[in-house]
Amino acid sequence: MDAIRGLEPGTRVPSERELTQMMGVSRTTLREALHGLAVLGAIDIRHGQGVFVAAPALEAAQDDLAAALAKGATQDLTEARRLILIEVARLAAYRRTDEDLANLSAALDAQRAAIAAHRPPTHEGIQFDATLAEAAHNEVIGSVLRSFSRLILPHAVHVYETSEDFWVPDLEMHERICDAVRTGDGDLAADRMREHVGGVADYYRRA
Repeated sequence: MDAIRGLEPGTRVPSERELTQMMGVSRTTLREALHGLAVLGAIDIRHGQGVFVAAPALEAAQDDLAAALAKGATQDLTEARRLILIEVARLAAYRRTDEDLANLSAALDAQRAAIAAHRPPTHEGIQFDATLAEAAHNEVIGSVLRSFSRLILPHAVHVYETSEDFWVPDLEMHERICDAVRTGDGDLAADRMREHVGGVADYYRRA
């Protein structure tokens, strides 16, 4: 955040090599941090182009959403997640491009690699939802989902780090959702996302 603070929206972020030297961290650590910032909406990762400072979201809208969700109980958070993600999956199935499908496949590959390395696939799992939202091609829904992700990120981290039995089922559901999106079946994608969100809610309650 310190490295990009003060940069104008649309400005290209320094290269990975520059950032690793500037901060004295490994590329793996840096990439995880960049994915986290992308989930929070602070940066845009454009495949084949680089990393750019994101345009600031409307602070008032974020504050209203944060206040509403902060007051809500677990059921309220579950309902909000279900409503947003189900429609994201449906729209993604109708609107996805070849590039979107490639990005979804890359997100799944990253999640598989983290699991194979016995590392909590926290950012990789969250990144799948963000990539799916991009495939929906709706800026308003994407902005709402980013604000929502900002609020649930600490809880998501806790679930991934304390529930290893969640990793593979989470990946398998992401794969099933991706398959429905790939075939362009919006209703199937929505149904599978609905099932997935319900399963995730059980893990969140236990955690």
